[in-house]
Amino acid sequence: MLDPLESKLTRTSYFIPLGLGPASLCASIYVTFGRIVVVYSPSPNSATTTITAPTHRIFPFRPHIYALVFCTLDSIALSIQGVGGGLTATAATASSRNASTNILLAGLVIQAVSLCLFLCCAADVLRRVRAAGPDVPRNAHPALVALRTSARWKGFLVSVGAAAVLVFIRTVYRVVELSGGFEGSLAQAEVPFMVLEGPMIMLAVLLLTIYHPGVVYRGGAWEASRFAVLGREKRGSADSAGMGAQNDEEAGARCYELGRRERGSYATIIAGQAETETETGSEGRK
Repeated sequence: MLDPLESKLTRTSYFIPLGLGPASLCASIYVTFGRIVVVYSPSPNSATTTITAPTHRIFPFRPHIYALVFCTLDSIALSIQGVGGGLTATAATASSRNASTNILLAGLVIQAVSLCLFLCCAADVLRRVRAAGPDVPRNAHPALVALRTSARWKGFLVSVGAAAVLVFIRTVYRVVELSGGFEGSLAQAEVPFMVLEGPMIMLAVLLLTIYHPGVVYRGGAWEASRFAVLGREKRGSADSAGMGAQNDEEAGARCYELGRRERGSYATIIAGQAETETETGSEGRK
């Protein structure tokens, strides 16, 4: 029987992209999730200002913590998968192939655990947003206010969550498959492979292509939702886009306050004029 993994070139072209593609997709989901947290945070700009106390009452971590932790776990999983895949591709004996397969399996386990933790954190954020209700202050940037109320935003949230679940299903399948080795019954079964391997990633990519962040975060929302991956930036090191977003938010807040005061003053003037006219009419009738 012909073994399709007998050739080293075939094994290399199979194992390396097999781990690189899903890991890169997970990294993009993790970074995008940090921007989702910014959209719902009371902080106007987590990259250039200190996140206020209400943010900690809503979310347990700042946006950059989510992205940094999960991207780090993803990088570790990708590195281990790369080492395991490379060793498996160049393995000359069955024993060396089994040893390299175990390394590859360890990388997949780390990826599955990180995805499981991410889904738990995403569910926790969703629960906190719903429990907070509309009375809790959100990011007041005009572009993010318009984004939160748009139909594309709801579709984007569903797509990101569904893509993460699909990649998680595929990763769990790979863990179970490789736990029995390449000669195991599941690794030799064609139907589970055709359903749980390629289609899961294809559907995830399709969802994130339809609701691509570049399309969803338009109208200045992408710049307004930026955050520093390594934490708070120095005020002097923020770029013009971040400072512009912050200045826009401050200007919008000032305009709102001035407008509120002007409306109050105008109402007072109108009430005074009405009272004067009433008194004048009463004196005329007398």
